[in-house]
Amino acid sequence: MPSLVLGRYRVLHHLASGGMGQVLLARMDGEAGFSRPVVLKVMRPEMATSEEGSRLFQREAQILSRLQHPAIPNILDFGSENGAHIMVLEYVHGYSMASWLNYRFATRKLISVDVCLAIMRRVLDALAYAHHLEMTDAIETEVVHRDVSPDNILLDRSGHAYLVDFGIASVNGHNRARSTVSGAFRGKLGYAAPELLRGEPALAACDQYSAAVTLLEMLSLELPFHAPSPAETLRRMASEMPPPPSRFRNDIPAGLDEVMMKALAKYPSERFESVHDFARALARFQRAHDEEIWHELRGTVERDFEEMPAVLSIEPLGAREAALERGPGTTLTTHPTVAPQRKPKKVARGWLMAAGIGLVLLGALLYSTLSRRPSQVVVVGGTQRGASAPLVATELPLAEPPKLEATLGDVLARDGKQFENCFARHVDQAEKMPEAILRFSVRPNSPHAQVSIQPEVLSKSALGTCLRSAAEAISLPLQDKSLSFRVPVRAKFDAVP
Repeated sequence: MPSLVLGRYRVLHHLASGGMGQVLLARMDGEAGFSRPVVLKVMRPEMATSEEGSRLFQREAQILSRLQHPAIPNILDFGSENGAHIMVLEYVHGYSMASWLNYRFATRKLISVDVCLAIMRRVLDALAYAHHLEMTDAIETEVVHRDVSPDNILLDRSGHAYLVDFGIASVNGHNRARSTVSGAFRGKLGYAAPELLRGEPALAACDQYSAAVTLLEMLSLELPFHAPSPAETLRRMASEMPPPPSRFRNDIPAGLDEVMMKALAKYPSERFESVHDFARALARFQRAHDEEIWHELRGTVERDFEEMPAVLSIEPLGAREAALERGPGTTLTTHPTVAPQRKPKKVARGWLMAAGIGLVLLGALLYSTLSRRPSQVVVVGGTQRGASAPLVATELPLAEPPKLEATLGDVLARDGKQFENCFARHVDQAEKMPEAILRFSVRPNSPHAQVSIQPEVLSKSALGTCLRSAAEAISLPLQDKSLSFRVPVRAKFDAVP
């Protein structure tokens, strides 16, 4: 990556990498000492050749260009250079809510009820704004985030919360076609609303549900639907109500349980009329005024952000501050972003986190039975603690029982070690291309699949060849129908301070 991007943004520091591209800290300089830090989301050139990947990236930029809210970081610029799409965003100096929750879990420190409610009310205010967005033609448009979770909420050092990543948002409006392919729904395992699992459209009520799951996690420091297997997690998401907040702590105000359970109802018609109504209901339980709460939160995050790097083995904010002060030049950190973990682990750089690979492999697994019956495209991705999975689309018959999914999950869990070995043997390539999607195609009554690898540039590498061979060697349960499913895998690296 050149030190100067789009002719005016000077790259200073590497923040994160993924299968879609990388995130960089940069600075926009002007005359008379003008300077402003920005974030560059740079799409990999090979991903830009993917029609779906390029469409989603450009669509996110278009959505963000319409959103002007204090809890949504602004998009400042968008362009292409050397075949790669580049999004320039407002920089938030802080950490994700997921990292903060991991720190609080690791140190056994509950977050005060008032702070949890105040943060979530700010997020809900941003969602309410997006759900009733007025376009330039005075036509109201509904932008549904579809990915509300701790990973997509940032906290800055002043305690302000920001809702980020509208990459899979749905745009609905009068005389406006739905912005996604018909039948395609996306979300995170453990946070997506049950109606998405049932194949229903993504509407504003989905964001209310995901926000309620996130708030419950903030109050309890527990993952409400976590289970040993993805099949069981999906079953719980679809059919079980999570425990109320009072099950985890004794300082929950009377009546808050009922409000939370209403927002967590399995059917949208049973939830609040809007996220605005949910926020108003939460406000009734705040004991202190907003100004007092934000003062408390600012002091809390300042202390916690100082301690988090040592506890979680993540990069300190001081490294970014130093990069911004250094001036011209590209400084790529050798300490990549660590995936959120409930129990942080320290391993030597260059070694794969085996638990991370295993959880990523299972975290986004869905199967499809190719038959003559109508099917829905379902996209499930995201995190369980200790793993982060890319989004992956599969075809899923809505009436199919979960038994086959669980069986495939068991098989892939058993043989997943071979994928880890591939990443370990080709660690140099893994650092450059840490994510892959394995596409399995299985003929009737065949124990083995034909497997292709995405992205295409990875499929031609030694790492891709290894992954393909490992996948095709797996013995799958015999079925009397053709099967097609995709499994994302991601290598995660950590470093010892």
